[in-house]
Amino acid sequence: MKLSASGVEPTFSQGKVTYLTTGLLRQLNNSTDIEILLKMVLCYIMIWKFIILQKIFIQFFSLNIY
Repeated sequence: MKLSASGVEPTFSQGKVTYLTTGLLRQLNNSTDIEILLKMVLCYIMIWKFIILQKIFIQFFSLNIY
């Protein structure tokens, strides 16, 4: 992919010339970064829920009730 000095790259689509700006490309990259970040946060929350439930489970079954 080659960008011109003005930051605009001509691409050919069905015989028409369309222009992709570097700003649009940057915006697409940012949206994928946000998607990856959200997935990481969801995984982090799921792991912490598992750890907390595991601690509660261990405490519940370690009670010595006679």
